[in-house]
Amino acid sequence: MTGNMAENSMQEETTKTEPISLSAYWEMLNGHDWFYHYRGNPLEWLEGHRNDLLLLGMAEQSTDHKNLYQQFSDHWKPTDPQRPAKPKPAGPK
Repeated sequence: MTGNMAENSMQEETTKTEPISLSAYWEMLNGHDWFYHYRGNPLEWLEGHRNDLLLLGMAEQSTDHKNLYQQFSDHWKPTDPQRPAKPKPAGPK
């Protein structure tokens, strides 16, 4: 698969996401390898890139999701005191 075809395939995957709660999204962001850009192994980089695209696609479902993604990308170090706190699960409607 050529670079453009692989990139297009990854972008298509990000548009096929189901709605996800903010709390579950936080868990995914918290588990993401924010250091994937620095990986020497191309397969590790590709996996991190694919996951990043998926998380970006999920961020499109609400302003809160977008803000949470931005907060994690700004404060990606696990020890960063400004790293976002886990949101409380939404109560019944």
